Amino acid sequence: MADSSFFSDLFYVFAQLALIFIDTFLFAVELRYCISWFLNVNPYFEPLFSLWCLTEPVFTLGKDVYPRLFGLQFSALINFRIIGIVQKVLDQYVKTSRSNRMHEYYISQIEASNLDLPNLDSILPISLHLNLDFLDNFNNFL
Repeated sequence: MADSSFFSDLFYVFAQLALIFIDTFLFAVELRYCISWFLNVNPYFEPLFSLWCLTEPVFTLGKDVYPRLFGLQFSALINFRIIGIVQKVLDQYVKTSRSNRMHEYYISQIEASNLDLPNLDSILPISLHLNLDFLDNFNNFL
């Protein structure tokens, strides 16, 4: 039991780290894409050269695999979308795992504290009775 918890915690940490890396990488790709629109920017000087080297696989990977449509190369857009899908899947996993962990933590804290919580069953009929009286008075008014 402890091993599965350890491995799930380890996978959760790796998922968070991968999500941070992918978020940063997608920001770098978007930055390169925006900079490439300016014709007078020379990408062969620092810091742009490092940016170009880091993001080049997104723009060149799959040029031979993906088909050209109307003479346009869509490999960069397809690769960017694939990375975005991976980012959404990891983000969903991290969010649901975090909420499950917080829920388990709060339940364990409540169970450990042995608080006397109010019984909601004794409160509910009173509120229903008040609402029904309000509706009866409202119907008599009409």
